[in-house]
Amino acid sequence: MKTYKDGTIEYYREVKSHIGASHRVLDYGSGRGSWYYDDINAERRQMRTLKKSGNKVIGVDIDQAVLSNPTNDENHILSDSWINKNLGSFDLINADFVLEHIEDDDKFFFDVNRLLKKNGYFCARTPHKNSYVALGSRIIPKWMHGYTLAKAQPDRKSLDVFKAYYKINTLYDANRLFKGYRDFSYMFTPEPAYFSKNKLIRPCLDFIHEYFPKKFSSQLFIIKQKINGI
Repeated sequence: MKTYKDGTIEYYREVKSHIGASHRVLDYGSGRGSWYYDDINAERRQMRTLKKSGNKVIGVDIDQAVLSNPTNDENHILSDSWINKNLGSFDLINADFVLEHIEDDDKFFFDVNRLLKKNGYFCARTPHKNSYVALGSRIIPKWMHGYTLAKAQPDRKSLDVFKAYYKINTLYDANRLFKGYRDFSYMFTPEPAYFSKNKLIRPCLDFIHEYFPKKFSSQLFIIKQKINGI
């Protein structure tokens, strides 16, 4: 069976290739920084650290938990007033596993576009809309989501589970929303993140990742460069 690359390492290697030493970076949907507390893999932790000498990383979220996130230089509650104070301030905006939780996609783009500098980059990682992860989320009844996730990802805490809408989860959706941006997006097939230690289910997921069309197991790495002014 194929050996898959680590999706987190691959994604953050891509993100960090666009971050300069003096850049201002916005971690959009930064949350509590769960990876800092829960991920024991040293290489992944090092790769996810967006701080570089001379740059500044700012975390924002609608959740109050962001205020105690230890991975950023500053943390703020996302609001229209905060956005208005930071127009055109960021060289790069990172939204890791955020797009699937966006309900108002037009408002999301309106805000991101205003925050991003000209020639700045928007980077996002999200499940493909037709992946088994996204399909399962839509098919499984809401009242079973907590139970299913507990079985699929035993180490994932309930406070890190949020409602998903999957409105920006195909390359077409992203291209429509970020019309006029330079596009470097692609689909990436990582190792299975769910039921990874289950001896019965894991082989089935490996089979899907290996032989099914890519969209059934892929994540989208959305990489967009703003080439126009605000």
